[in-house]
Amino acid sequence: MIEKYLEELQQFEPGTPYREYMEKVSKSRLEILRSTEDVFEIEDKLGNIQIEEMIHMQEDEMKLVPFLLELKPWEVHDKWHKPFGLWSDIP
Repeated sequence: MIEKYLEELQQFEPGTPYREYMEKVSKSRLEILRSTEDVFEIEDKLGNIQIEEMIHMQEDEMKLVPFLLELKPWEVHDKWHKPFGLWSDIP
C-alpha cells in the first residue's frame, strides 16, 4: 500500500510541500516495515502507532491525493491570500 501511495505522489510536481513531506514519512514507514516482522518492534519504531492505525492513516492519505491535486492548497490563487503552508515548516 505504501509503495502504491509513493507512486501516487509522483503526480505532484517536484518541490510540492505535500509531496516532499509525505515522501519522507512514507519512505520512513516503508523502511521500518522492511526492517523486521516483529509487530511490537514495528509499532515501537513508528512511535507507538499501532499497525492497524497506520493502515487506516495510509488509506486516508490515498483518498486525499485526488482532492489535493485538484485544489492545490499550497498555490497562491490571488494576491490577497497566502498559500496554505501546513507542510512547509516541517524539517
